[in-house]
Amino acid sequence: EYTIRNEMVMTLEDFLERRSRLMLYGLDNGLSAAEAIAQTLGHALGWTESEVADSVARYRAHVREVNGFAPEAPEQPETVSAAHA
Repeated sequence: EYTIRNEMVMTLEDFLERRSRLMLYGLDNGLSAAEAIAQTLGHALGWTESEVADSVARYRAHVREVNGFAPEAPEQPETVSAAHA
């Protein structure tokens, strides 16, 4: 609760990704803790149960999006063999 009060956490993503780093370093990206943390955030910030559930759904979608990111490989220039040079 210290982080909620003193670091102005406003979203579940903010807490799990930036404040606690669970998204980056947790074995499951913080997914197993998301519901409990959302309940704590919701209680502290006055969220309804619907807002708590929405925050968990948004976080899960965010994790899927980040984990699904695959940068495109740069195109490799064609090589000219010595026989064709």
